[in-house]
Amino acid sequence: MPWQTAPAVPKPNTTIWRYMRRRRFLELITQRRLMFHQFKELRKFDAREGMVVPGFWESVIEHERQRDPNADITELRTRGERSLDRIRCFEYANCWNMAKNESFLMWKAYAPKGIAIRTTIAKLKNAPQENRNDRLSIRLQKIVYADHWRELERRGYRHNGIPLNVLFLHTKRKSFSSEREVRFRIKPVFSLPYIPQPDGSSLQDASGCPPWLPVVFENLEWIDEVVGESSIPSQAASSIRRLTDQHNLKFRISDI
Repeated sequence: MPWQTAPAVPKPNTTIWRYMRRRRFLELITQRRLMFHQFKELRKFDAREGMVVPGFWESVIEHERQRDPNADITELRTRGERSLDRIRCFEYANCWNMAKNESFLMWKAYAPKGIAIRTTIAKLKNAPQENRNDRLSIRLQKIVYADHWRELERRGYRHNGIPLNVLFLHTKRKSFSSEREVRFRIKPVFSLPYIPQPDGSSLQDASGCPPWLPVVFENLEWIDEVVGESSIPSQAASSIRRLTDQHNLKFRISDI
């Protein structure tokens, strides 16, 4: 592994929250499907999402020139950025907040008049999926917050001249640090056409990857609690309560 310090993985019993619009919650409770967002699409919410951390390539240049004063990393950088762009197309994320209790800021940012569901790392990761033969492996990483590569170096990260694409997918600006995000990700297998490359190889056409993909569960027993935002309309709250009762799920209205 090129980095000295691996991205942190939270403990299995860590409490996590997913804040969502009611439409997404209805998809979850009626179809038992949790939608995962293409990494590339996440950049619509944050232009720096999944990008190389500022200062990284400058550090690589310095690292290589210590070995060879005339080193040129142009080709390495081109390959690394092309690989990162393809990873952003083929991998999908579902983002959660680590906290013992609800967060007013998360309600306001992601679920006004919406819904939050509470569970734990282990319950979500290990929840039985509907088609066990085609089960999607759910991996996870805790988000690392940094504005520059030197901040990651101070925490023990090392690149040894190798692009850290997986780390970049789980690094966000410090302005988002209050979200205490843990990111679950899946990498489905697609049947897509292959495009010939100049070097004689071929790569799958990344443009054919859909922006969203579902993970469909056998049941919703992995959910510990469903919470409605405090200003949710009473009629909507009544409908949600009926649906949660059908699945024997706890439901309450937030007092935040």
